Amino acid sequence: MANWPKALSKAKKDPNQLLTDMVIMETHDMGKGRSYNLGAFEQSNGYALLGNPPKDLFSLGENGHVRDKDGTFAAILLAEIAQWAKDNGTTVMEILDKKIYLDKEIGLFYNHYEPDPIDGEYPGIEGDRLKKAILRRALGYYQIGLAGGLTIGGVPVTGVAMYRTGKYDHVYPPTHDWVFPDEGIRFYFGSEYNHLTVRPSGTGNALRLHIQMHTFDVNGRNLISRKKQLRKTALKIADDIRVKLGAERSS
Repeated sequence: MANWPKALSKAKKDPNQLLTDMVIMETHDMGKGRSYNLGAFEQSNGYALLGNPPKDLFSLGENGHVRDKDGTFAAILLAEIAQWAKDNGTTVMEILDKKIYLDKEIGLFYNHYEPDPIDGEYPGIEGDRLKKAILRRALGYYQIGLAGGLTIGGVPVTGVAMYRTGKYDHVYPPTHDWVFPDEGIRFYFGSEYNHLTVRPSGTGNALRLHIQMHTFDVNGRNLISRKKQLRKTALKIADDIRVKLGAERSS
């Protein structure tokens, strides 16, 4: 097995503990005179400025913004960037390409997302059984990933991780052959930046497939072709994991 990404330890206070923590976080430069959090993000595009520590559980910190999980604030910031881009004769995509993706320290990221079902939720009791059956298969592939030799979409899996807080154990009690991976199962492809995550929705009876692909091998000449290549790889991974999990696309 390849070396595990350092970020995996962030999900647990102790690497040997059974469950992951509710909040997975990293801090940057907090020891250089800065004593307050600047930003918080989550996978549903939520973004918040937290400011200074709040005085109590019912208050925002000074110089902070909404502490919420939706993408409203992120959309407002994106609109501001789009207006700046227009005023300066450029576009949001050009800014991403030139300032982010072509930065040799960042590289090119491609993110792919699909829900299952594609539209709506798994219906009723039978739908819940279907979701559990799909997750059970995902747990099986997690075990294969631990053993080594697993490929998804033709790409070798080099590491796996399960993020499970136990917050739904009263609904899906653990047994000797089953646990509910409420925050998802992640399959790594050779790098901490390349991965597939299969996770249950926290807001509905559905599943989420998140795929991220990355490369540092990008420049002004091959940017478009690299984007196409990463997209093609992500789609192959999505196609294959759906077949493996018995979650073929449906309308």
